Amino acid sequence: MFTTSEKVTAYIDKKGEGWKGEILHQLRDVMKNCEVEEGVKWGVPTYMNNGNVASMAAFKNHVALWFHHGVFLSDHENVLSTSDGTSEYMRQWRFQEGDKVDTALVKAYMDEAVENSKAGKKGKAKPQTEEEPIQPAFAEALKNAPKAKQTFDNFSLAKKNEYIKHIAAAKRQETQLKRIEKSIGYLEQGLDLNHKYRK
Repeated sequence: MFTTSEKVTAYIDKKGEGWKGEILHQLRDVMKNCEVEEGVKWGVPTYMNNGNVASMAAFKNHVALWFHHGVFLSDHENVLSTSDGTSEYMRQWRFQEGDKVDTALVKAYMDEAVENSKAGKKGKAKPQTEEEPIQPAFAEALKNAPKAKQTFDNFSLAKKNEYIKHIAAAKRQETQLKRIEKSIGYLEQGLDLNHKYRK
């Protein structure tokens, strides 16, 4: 049985090739000096104090450090953004190849996030009462993929809206069509959009 620390190390070893690994190690070193408990949630290293404070993950072209309730951070250096323009409370800090990690600045943001969490500054998900308007191209794709449509129809309102918002957030038609194609593939396997990040 692996310890939490070993699971985080294994994640970095697996996902952190080259520059990504260096950044993940630097971020983890900062976390060790913050008032947080290290864990693994949604398959990625997550840091907690009175709830989830921050998580980090490696993607194809960047490493992300996201603050679960980042909307409450002062962000005086303007380094935070939403992942797709639709996240109400979560904010992320992206690092790309060649970026230098200002560890002192990361720690300052983490310390503020921890204090916010301890003080109970947390966003609460609003109950979803209606389905978002579905894109015609997505509706057509579902119509032509009965298995995917059945999965989608059986999903909760929240999970349906995750797909709809994800596709709607694409600024270019080409990107939207790619997202639709990928979404249909997930739905045909019975998967929700964020299945990779769930235990």
